[in-house]
Amino acid sequence: MIVVLVYLALYGQPGDGPALARTASAYLTPAQAARHVAAAEIAGEIYDIDPNLLLSIAHHESRYQIETVTPELAGASCGVMTPEPRHQCPAPDLLGGYLAGAKHLATWRAACRGDLRCALTGYAGGYHLLELCETDHVRACDTWRVFEGRARWIARERERGAS
Repeated sequence: MIVVLVYLALYGQPGDGPALARTASAYLTPAQAARHVAAAEIAGEIYDIDPNLLLSIAHHESRYQIETVTPELAGASCGVMTPEPRHQCPAPDLLGGYLAGAKHLATWRAACRGDLRCALTGYAGGYHLLELCETDHVRACDTWRVFEGRARWIARERERGAS
């Protein structure tokens, strides 16, 4: 399996770049998209998370920009998946960004006892958002739908391949 992951990291799947790029043509060239797919595949394999979901989160959080820095109350969220606030952002790193995001989502999945919708809501806004969603319906409570919807679109495009 490691050999396959290294191959994906270096070369990607045929058609994966154009397929992902079709879902985000304003943000990614096919070559850039292929690298994102490879990084998401590796992170997904390590943390047992659908790589299409990781790609969806990356689109939502940074529009696939690895150098993204989002100011937060407790510092800044950094990288392609902006997983959690830090006091200082590390150097931009595509694979590192997907690994950090996948690890963060896996932590939320464990905290939510396997409930993916809860985990995605937690990823998007932490415990504060989860508490808010229990009492009031706010637009951000539907973030999991956004993540899942784009993940389905990405999966369909990847199944279609480079056509």
